Amino acid sequence: MNALSTLWGYANNSPRGNYMEDLISGLNFHLLNEKDSEPTYQHRNAKGWLDLKLVKGVNLARTTSWKVRDELNLSDHKYIHTQLGISVQSRTYTRCETAYGGHRKFSRCISGKKFAKSNNY
Repeated sequence: MNALSTLWGYANNSPRGNYMEDLISGLNFHLLNEKDSEPTYQHRNAKGWLDLKLVKGVNLARTTSWKVRDELNLSDHKYIHTQLGISVQSRTYTRCETAYGGHRKFSRCISGKKFAKSNNY
């Protein structure tokens, strides 16, 4: 998209950069890029901050870190190492096949299971 903005390292804003800033703000994303970060794109005589790091949620924005890696990768775009400061909980779900057994088969499937009450409809 080549959207230039001072928010992510360029010296000035382009119309696309202004549009991108409005889009990020309007969708409540948080920009992880910083003005003084290393460029994410490097070519012979050109460099840029083309790759934006966006997250949704204040807590995720506070606990996420990223770093531009300076490794050979056969591309003009550099690797970006991103670390999310979240814990993942695994959940299991009971699946009841009831296509040919109706309510009795469903009742047998869920008997003895404990379900959390929810007011979300």
